[in-house]
Amino acid sequence: MNLLDILLIFAVYIFGTLLSLVITGFLVNRLVIKKVMDNPEVQDLIRLFKDGKEQLRKILENQKHE
Repeated sequence: MNLLDILLIFAVYIFGTLLSLVITGFLVNRLVIKKVMDNPEVQDLIRLFKDGKEQLRKILENQKHE
């Protein structure tokens, strides 16, 4: 094995790793995240967090004015 073979193996390894990461990320985005976000319980939690954030903002504004 010479240096060129080692560099070629390393390049193929890096290319394969990057390709598998892209494919995995795409599939997770398409299949998992969309199904989770479409769940009514998750939507309710998001709505609850947004309402809580708005309430906290109002409390902080009231404290600044006092």
